[in-house]
This record gives sequence, structure tokens and C-alpha cells, in this order.
Amino acid sequence: IFLAWKVIDSKYALDNKYVKVRQDLCILPNGSTSDFFTVEIKDWTLVVAFTPSKEMVLVKQYRHSTSQELTELPAGVINKNEKPADAIKREFLEETGMELEQLNSIGTWFTMSGKSNCTVSVFFGLTGKHRQAQQLDEEENIQVIFKKPREVLQMIALGEIKSAVYIAGILAAKEKYPEYFSE
Repeated sequence: IFLAWKVIDSKYALDNKYVKVRQDLCILPNGSTSDFFTVEIKDWTLVVAFTPSKEMVLVKQYRHSTSQELTELPAGVINKNEKPADAIKREFLEETGMELEQLNSIGTWFTMSGKSNCTVSVFFGLTGKHRQAQQLDEEENIQVIFKKPREVLQMIALGEIKSAVYIAGILAAKEKYPEYFSE
């Protein structure tokens, strides 16, 4: 049985509109004390989306935190008082210009449980009509790409998709919706 740590003091070492770093002074089960830092960022959502021709919708964009152009799934933050399903519908439309006609939850996971309380809500979706041009945020430059599922799985195997949470989402969708991954 694992015992919870008792928090005896808590303060923010960093607090701005993008990220908070909370510093907790804790009493551990063995009686010792320790500072523990938790990164607090907004929860977010992603979708493993397929077109009617069973192509997966991916996005390619530059990520400053890695100094790399990365291939990812459409995703974005969940705004205050917004449901995860509504957030991914909004983000998918903004990033791709397409609607999601069908949306099913795969699950909600911690993104980095050892250091953050942030979660990602993962969905499987089917695209609808192309409705509008991309509506990107100021810092976004996103290229939408379409790949057959076998190509996406090969990209994972070759290390071309580099983010563990996107890989987990794709593999969970493959397990839950195998008919979209067979050709």
C-alpha cells in the first residue's frame, strides 16, 4: 500500500498565463521532508482522425521546445468550462478546416505523471466536410498531411513521430478500432 505524502507548505515558484510550477514541502511516509515541484499546465486533447478514404489526419509544425519540426495529431488545450469533446472539435476545425462528424472517447491520460498534473483527453474521430480555411493562432504554422495507417505505423517505427503521447493515442486507436488500420 502506498501512502500519500502530507503537504505542509505550498507555494508557486513560477506563475504565469502559460505555466505554473508549484513547490510543495511534503512529509514522506518515512517521516523525512522533501520539496516536490509540480508543473501545472492546461489540460489538452487530441484526436486520431480518419477521412472517409481511411487516411489518418496528421499535422506538421515547428515546436520551439524541441527546436524541431514534428509530425503530430491535431490537438489543443481545453479552455476553462469547455468539455474535452468540444475542445477537440474546435481545435480540429481551426487546425485543419475540417469538421469531425463522429467522435468517440479513447480515454484520459496523464502526460507526465512524475512531474505534472496535466492530462490529455484522447479521441477517435471521422472527418466530415472541409468547412473553412485554417484559423491558426499567431504562433502556429501548421501543415495538414494525410497518410495511410500503415504509413503512420511505419513513421512511428522509424522514429519520425517523436512524441510519446501521440504514439500512445495512435496505438490505442489501432487496438480499439482495428478496422481502420487494416488494408
